[in-house]
Amino acid sequence: GSDSNYGKFADRRDNKHNVPSIDKGAVQKEVDGLRSSIQRLCAAANPLGKSLEYLQEDMEAMNRELDVWRKESDKQSSRLEEQNVKTRDTLLPLTTKLHELEQQIKDQAAKIASIKAQVLRNDQSIERFMRLVVLPNSQ
Repeated sequence: GSDSNYGKFADRRDNKHNVPSIDKGAVQKEVDGLRSSIQRLCAAANPLGKSLEYLQEDMEAMNRELDVWRKESDKQSSRLEEQNVKTRDTLLPLTTKLHELEQQIKDQAAKIASIKAQVLRNDQSIERFMRLVVLPNSQ
């Protein structure tokens, strides 16, 4: 072991100047390992960089498509509103006529009920007159 900050490269000391002695083989091995790691990192980062470029293009394309669909949605919403207005305009006179007919039906039903009541009163009057004719002394 060693008390220095040089880690595994400073396992031995040069006795003459008390300077850490560096094992060139270990350094070369470590440099080769770092070189290999950096190459793998670059190889992995390269596709990532291209993916990021495509991501920007894809986002732009998706935003354009979103704009197209928003415009289409607005267009269809307008058409729907136009159709709703046309439907209301078409139904308004029909609804008015329906209400008029319903009121006429109620009026006729009231007239029928009134006439039935008059017929019943007339029947009662006729019955009283018939009793007077048939039995004049009973009253």
